[in-house]
Amino acid sequence: MVAGAAWFLIEVHRHGAAGVAERVVTALQSLWPFVVVTSCLRHRRTPATRP
Repeated sequence: MVAGAAWFLIEVHRHGAAGVAERVVTALQSLWPFVVVTSCLRHRRTPATRP
């Protein structure tokens, strides 16, 4: 995400394709919560079973 934000700032400074960079950064930011939840669900601990 940091690379995308840097790309956006460079494009704004150079008067380039800031719209494309902004859309990529926004898409990554909107998908990030799903990545975190998926990671948590995949790595959750199972409760210990009693003998």
